[in-house]
Amino acid sequence: MREEKFEVIAAFLDGERVDAEALKLALGDSAGRDYLADIVSLREAVRLPDPSMTAAAPASMNVRRWLAAAALVVIGAGTGFAIGQRFTRAEVAATAAPAPTRVIELKPGVNWHETGGGH
Repeated sequence: MREEKFEVIAAFLDGERVDAEALKLALGDSAGRDYLADIVSLREAVRLPDPSMTAAAPASMNVRRWLAAAALVVIGAGTGFAIGQRFTRAEVAATAAPAPTRVIELKPGVNWHETGGGH
């Protein structure tokens, strides 16, 4: 329960005019300083966003975030494509077809019969 001598601390935090001597007296007590710390942390926890920041800033921040994400995707895809092309060309150039282990000869009329289309 809040004591009346600490009302001056709450009023000060609310931006109201307070008696400086009453504030000094309230903060001179360790319980008053604890109350100040508690109420500041409580207000910080339940503080609503500043209306001036919520109206304009998120739209511009969202656009920046989307542009940054799109740039990362484009850079990543381009880099991946370039690396893939470089390694694919190197592998194709370095790899020759293997020598055949068996050669199958097909001779028309002997082991290969041509038929009319579609069968």
